[in-house]
Amino acid sequence: MTNEEELRHLAEGARPAEAAGGLGLVELVALAEDAGQLLLRCRQVLECVLRESGHRWPTLDQWRQILPAWFVDACAPERTVEEDAAILDGRFRLSDDAPWTLSEWLGWLEPDDRQWFWWDSLAEGRDRLRIIVEIADWPTPLGSLRWLVKASGAVGFAEERAG
Repeated sequence: MTNEEELRHLAEGARPAEAAGGLGLVELVALAEDAGQLLLRCRQVLECVLRESGHRWPTLDQWRQILPAWFVDACAPERTVEEDAAILDGRFRLSDDAPWTLSEWLGWLEPDDRQWFWWDSLAEGRDRLRIIVEIADWPTPLGSLRWLVKASGAVGFAEERAG
């Protein structure tokens, strides 16, 4: 999916007869106090990333100026080399709910490393937002999507069961 196509999907959603590329679609259901506001904030952040993806990738300091301040503020402080080493050698474990650093999150959004692309979204009542993404491979790391949604205001995620 091109940046222009993804920007259209972000703003308008998928067209009725449009078929997904890659390996298909995956859904994530976010719980929120206000699903409309959550969607607005997700769009705001991802639009910034997509608009910059066609150019030279900005530095971390430039991203801090480009992205909305509320998103940057939601990210964890950057870790020191020593803290990263402690995580890598198992002396420290981050919880699954821990905030991501801005550099960690951006690393998964770089054009050559992206594995998911915004396809569509649907507010299901006031407190649920269904986000559909096109995936390039399986398994697909969706942690960067989950962090985007959480930092944008999600209070949790619904577990969906097939059948």
